[in-house]
This record gives sequence, structure tokens and C-alpha cells, in this order.
Amino acid sequence: MKRKGGHKGHKGHRKGNKKKKHQKLVNVEEAYQGPKSIVVRKGKVPHNIKKLIIDLRRALEPNSSKNLKEKNSNQIKDYLHVASLLGVTHMLVFTSTELSNYLRFAKVPKGPTMTFRILRYSLTSDVMRVHPNPPCLEGTRFTTPPLVVMNNFGTEQHQQLMVVMFQNLFPPINIPTISLNDCKRVVLINYDPEEDSIEFRHYAISVSPAGVSKAVKRLLQSNLPKLHDYKDIAEYIERESGQTESDVEDAGEGTVTLAENFGKMKQSTQTAVKLVELGPRISLKLVKLVEGFFEGEVLFHRHVTKTKEEISRLREEKEKKLQEKQRRRKLQEANVKKKRGEEEGDGSESESEGDYDEELEDEADERNFYRKEANKSQEKKSIEQKTPKKEKEEDDDDDDDDDDDDDGDDSGNEEASEDEDDDDDSGSEEASDG
Repeated sequence: MKRKGGHKGHKGHRKGNKKKKHQKLVNVEEAYQGPKSIVVRKGKVPHNIKKLIIDLRRALEPNSSKNLKEKNSNQIKDYLHVASLLGVTHMLVFTSTELSNYLRFAKVPKGPTMTFRILRYSLTSDVMRVHPNPPCLEGTRFTTPPLVVMNNFGTEQHQQLMVVMFQNLFPPINIPTISLNDCKRVVLINYDPEEDSIEFRHYAISVSPAGVSKAVKRLLQSNLPKLHDYKDIAEYIERESGQTESDVEDAGEGTVTLAENFGKMKQSTQTAVKLVELGPRISLKLVKLVEGFFEGEVLFHRHVTKTKEEISRLREEKEKKLQEKQRRRKLQEANVKKKRGEEEGDGSESESEGDYDEELEDEADERNFYRKEANKSQEKKSIEQKTPKKEKEEDDDDDDDDDDDDDGDDSGNEEASEDEDDDDDSGSEEASDG
């Protein structure tokens, strides 16, 4: 007889004998190859800047942190600690002040750091509203890194550093091994010499057949259209065969011959390549360039200029501070070794560290004790200073009465001594008469 029911949870295995799924440990060096960036904010920023952070993370995919969450209390050192664990190479930090919004772009972990002022920006949602047929933002378009195009940069030091920083933000292209299907997006960074600013643009690469009408393009690129209003396919093509501006543009310089299959387009077909903007748009102006990671020598500043003498003097002061810091560190290490050697001799390092920590705790307790005693003495002094004046006056009156009593006693003693002297004189006179 077959049982209709059974023990709950019984699916071919006994209860409690389920196979455990072990998580595979991933090597950080193997998982994070090439440049890796994080886009975060520091402090409170406007709501639109938070949306801009999300859009910029999408533009930097797949080598960017998409779901990273931050707090208003997070500091740069917190992000730096996470970056060292995840193999992050670049950090973009958005900040906001009463005057403007700023973007700090730094190379982890030793710099340099560039500070940009955000002049203008447009979100991805704003760009999508302009398109009559907005492109899809999902799918495999963001699984490969974009191509980077740097345009119109000069030969000055700060401009060359900007070029190197933005190029290293994206992985390099290996031309012999690259596939056309991996080229799906383009990031354009253009320098405007009139405004002395840079423009960040993000595009998608679209390919369509060249030299054919719109109707044929629709047939080649998508599914069959609705033909219930037409007698046959020829009528559909003739009705939609009117030439448009896009057809004229396709016959120009944008026509290429595919060397391999690209999406739905086959190899060796004449195609028209277009760029469809995805967003975001950002206009940036360089304000400051620092040698280190958020600190160090200032290599460029838009509003402050210094002479060569001032720069050399600042460098000398910095070297002196570094030398003094190293000297103190060496002295501290020598003192620690000396104390450990005196207490434990050749004992283990762990025990000596524990004893050294206990000594530090004892010294801290002694300092706290002396601080408490000093506070008590100060409180006593303050209480004495706050006593009412009447008590002082009464004490002064009591002192005056005591002085008067002392004066009376002194006068009585003087009178008694005078009487004794008179008696002695009279007695001496009588003796002389006898």
C-alpha cells in the first residue's frame, strides 16, 4: 500500500541530512583585474547629486561599484580601507558646499588627487526625455567597458595629468584580441579651451544598414511589422520608402564595412554607425591638483599662485617635518625595545607586549588620579572664594575684640607693676632712715 502523506520535509532524504552548500572563496587578485573604481559621496549632498552618482556608476560599469551604500558619517579613511581590500585603483568622491558641488578624483593609494568644480550636469533621465525613441539601458550593453576618447587636450602639466588619470580609469584596449561585440559604448572627454573646462559624455554605439530605406531597416533590425493594413510586403516597402535626413546621413562618412558579425548585422555588410547619447552629462572645471592622496604638494591651483622661492621654502619645511617624524618614530621604537628587554629579557614578544600594555594602563590610572586630586583642590579654592563677605566681617570684629581685651590686660599689668615699684621705693626709704 502506498502512503499518501509523509513526514514534513521528506523529499527523498531524511530530515537533517541535507547537503550543505559551501561558499567558494574567491581570490581578490583574480577577481579584480585591471582598473576598479568606486563613486561615493562625503557628507550631505543634494538629492540630484545622489542620482548623478548612480548614473556615473552605470557609465563606469562593469569596473565600478554599482550597489555600494554609504552614510553621511563615512570618512575618506573608511573608503580607503575598503578600497585596499577590494583592489580599487581609483576613487571619485562627490561633496557639496554652500557655493557649489565638487568632484574629487584620486588614484589609490598614493595619489595624485584632482578637485573639480561641477559647472553643469544632466541626469540620464533628463537625456532620455529628449530622445523620441530612447534606447534600452538594460541587457548586455553594460557588461563590457566603454571605449575612451580624449579630445582637444593641451601639453600643459595639469592637462597631461588629467589625460593620464581618465585613461587609466578604464581598462586598455588590446587591438589584436578585441571583438566588435565588446564595443558597445563610448565615453567622450572633451577639453573646452574657451571655458577652460572638460565635458564628460556617455554614448551607445548603434549600427544600422546603410543605403536602404527605413522600412527595410525595420525589417532587418527588428521583428516583422504589422501588415494588416497592407496587401503585401511590397506595398509596405513602397509606402515607407520616402527618403529622410537619417538616410542622407547614412550615405556619408559614417558608413563602414563590418569585419565580423556585430549584433544582428552580418559580416561584410555596409552599415551606418551612430552614437546615441545615454547620459549623464557633466561639465567640470579643474580647481586644484595635489601630488598625494587628498594631501601633499600642490601642483596646480586656479586661485592661488606662488613663487619659486615660496615653493622651495615649503618643500624644505616639509622635509624637515618628515625627518623629525622619522626621528621620533625611531626613538619610540628604541624605547619600546629597551623596556621589553629590561622586563622580559629573552621572553616571548606576546608577553612583553602584554606587560607593556599593562604599564601604559598603570600610567594612565596614575595620571587620572592626579587629575582628580587637582580638580578637588581647585574646587576647594573656588568654594573658599565664594564665602559671603559677612562672615569675613564678623571674623574681623572678633579679631578687634580680642585685640581690645589684650590691650586691657596689658594696661592692668602696667598699673600693678607701678604699685609694686612705689612700695619698693617707700620701703627702701624707711630702711635708710633707721
